[in-house]
Amino acid sequence: VTFDLDANGILNVAAKDKATNKEQKITIQGSTGLSKDEVERITKEAEKHAEEDKLKKERIDARNQADGLIFTAEKTLKDAGDKVKKEDRDEVETKIKALKDVLESGSKDELEAKTKDLSESIQKVGAAMYQKPEEKKPDDSSAEAEAKTDKDKVQEGEVVKE
Repeated sequence: VTFDLDANGILNVAAKDKATNKEQKITIQGSTGLSKDEVERITKEAEKHAEEDKLKKERIDARNQADGLIFTAEKTLKDAGDKVKKEDRDEVETKIKALKDVLESGSKDELEAKTKDLSESIQKVGAAMYQKPEEKKPDDSSAEAEAKTDKDKVQEGEVVKE
């Protein structure tokens, strides 16, 4: 049995019985192709809905971005623990709730505005988290500490015995 499908979608099937040497062939053609009028109608319909589809896509993209930011913000707050000031935490949580409220039914512009607000707040929280360890009060002994570290520094090629 051989099957041959050509570029036009026509299927040729041939079967040959080797014992009797009898052969049968059949050709299968698609009888329900689209006419030129149908193709033009479908094309016009697609063009007519292109702007609507574009707007839907933009809203879906904004929703996905907002959803991802909500996840990131919640994870950041969880990871930060008590390193975040209560008022900053409350601000971020309020903005997360506001964004969740418009997530399903809000317009693209609403989603983008709330996403931007939350993003700015979470960036402030992140910046505050990384600033705290660096905020040490400088002592008068900093010069002494530098002098000690200079003695402890190993120069290249120097052998250090312990």
